[in-house]
Amino acid sequence: FDTEEKTLDEFDAIGGTKTLQWEIGDEAYNSNIGEPEIEKPSWIEDVKINDNIITVKATANANMTPRPQEEIIIRSKYYDKNPALFKKIKVSQKALVFDTAPISLESNPFGSVEDLQRPVELGHCDGGWNVVVVENKDWISVTPSTGSGSAPITIKASKNTTQDARRATIRIESEFIKQNPMLYKEITVLQNALRFDAI
Repeated sequence: FDTEEKTLDEFDAIGGTKTLQWEIGDEAYNSNIGEPEIEKPSWIEDVKINDNIITVKATANANMTPRPQEEIIIRSKYYDKNPALFKKIKVSQKALVFDTAPISLESNPFGSVEDLQRPVELGHCDGGWNVVVVENKDWISVTPSTGSGSAPITIKASKNTTQDARRATIRIESEFIKQNPMLYKEITVLQNALRFDAI
């Protein structure tokens, strides 16, 4: 029974799987012998053993702080007879990075009938994100409406044929916002009123 302690490379914040080889020895992992007992941290979704390969699957870390090192413990089915028959695997996970700093385009407003498009860099965002126009959404559009990582977006305004300036608020929400309601960025935009000299 391979009892050598192992440390996995840090999991990315969005989760995923990692594997390592295990010289399991006399207690082959099959239905004839039975399964070892596995103890794992709550954020480790699954630990599977297939022949001499251990696969560890982690859930996403929706917090902006790293998960500290914890241990997976695999105990032999003969552990009660020999308490030395166990293996430790140390696991940790990176913090989620999502740029939540608000962006204001009010100092660079859209024109009323011209200059109706703005590219916007979102900053670093782990995982996927979705666009929600939360205020005055009838005159503004954003492409793409979904994305991942640090992909930029383009904001487009329709023509403003009124003599009133108008504002809109756009919200970029992380795919993990249900786990952490703070994972969003707001973008405020302004469009100039139509100017018409009637004199």
